[in-house]
Amino acid sequence: MNRLKILLAAGIVFACTASGQDSMTVEQAVQRVLQTHPAIDQARANIRAAEARTSQASSTKLPDVFSEATYAHIGPVPAFSFPVFGTIVLAPEDNYNAHVAGQYTVYDFGKNNSTVDLSRSREQSLRDAMELTKTNLSLQTIRVFYTIILLEQSLTVQDEQIEALNQHLSVTQKRVAAGTATSFDVLTTQVRVAGAQNQRVDIQNSLQKQEAM
Repeated sequence: MNRLKILLAAGIVFACTASGQDSMTVEQAVQRVLQTHPAIDQARANIRAAEARTSQASSTKLPDVFSEATYAHIGPVPAFSFPVFGTIVLAPEDNYNAHVAGQYTVYDFGKNNSTVDLSRSREQSLRDAMELTKTNLSLQTIRVFYTIILLEQSLTVQDEQIEALNQHLSVTQKRVAAGTATSFDVLTTQVRVAGAQNQRVDIQNSLQKQEAM
């Protein structure tokens, strides 16, 4: 991580002294990647899922309380009628039943603790994996950042070289017209100009690929 911090600090200075274009620093580029890259979002989702599984495993240590209520209506109600005693009802017409129960595991031979520890271990592994992903993405971003700066400067140098070759070509053509040079000199310079232009195209293509990354 010290190497990463050194690269970030150097990149900020390098970016400020680079071309006059308005652009983000390497530190801003790394922060943007870490905030928006799908791999980081997926890692965070995996960690949240692991935390939920840990909470679920830990919840088995809590008491389990449940309640139940029932209602039954009987009709016709069973009853007997006696001349002296009147009507004797054997059961109520409306029957209600409600109860609350609970259970708690006193000892499970360490099974639950092992399950919770395993879940926490997986959770920590996912956190470590996310930090490794962040480091790899940061280093990749720094590499792309420096490559873009290098290609931009190479493009500027290549343009200056093409300009110089074109000026040399113009001077050579004037010398041929004056009889102090041959057409071979003109042809040689034209070949050098064409080669420099081809190199510029290659640099431009590489720059576009790095910018896309």
